[in-house]
Amino acid sequence: ARITFDFMISVSRFARRTMSSATVRRIICTPLAPQPIGPYNQAVVVNQTVYVSGQIGLDPESGEFLGEDVETQTRQTLTNMGHILQEANSSFEKVVKTTVLLADINDFSKVNEIYAEFFKSRYPARAALSRRSSESGESRNRSHRHCRRRHRRVAKKPKHCQ
Repeated sequence: ARITFDFMISVSRFARRTMSSATVRRIICTPLAPQPIGPYNQAVVVNQTVYVSGQIGLDPESGEFLGEDVETQTRQTLTNMGHILQEANSSFEKVVKTTVLLADINDFSKVNEIYAEFFKSRYPARAALSRRSSESGESRNRSHRHCRRRHRRVAKKPKHCQ
């Protein structure tokens, strides 16, 4: 069972209007979360908005998944995200949008329980997508339809959407 979280933190529209026109970009990197394995960063702060890269339940020290169960991986994923948010001088309370990618939609309630431990108030908007349902064995569900719509104009679909 693999799970991925993706967050975006933003300030109010009013605060953005009052900032100068110069764009300030700051790279966020903390050793308390898994290091990027490709050409991307853990997070980027642009002016007062934090863009956090998707994370998975890896232990930052070993680089290995902490267990096979969805609860352990969800908790580790959100812990990793918390360290990244902290490094960016932010917190779960300031998150405005999350995307949860589940290997199996039947894990949704388990993930939701752990999610509630980290998001205690001021809940963000959220999308939850799944590759398949274990009951039906289908791989073409909401996530696949989302990929088809999102990549409609792309000549070759990304590998995860095929």
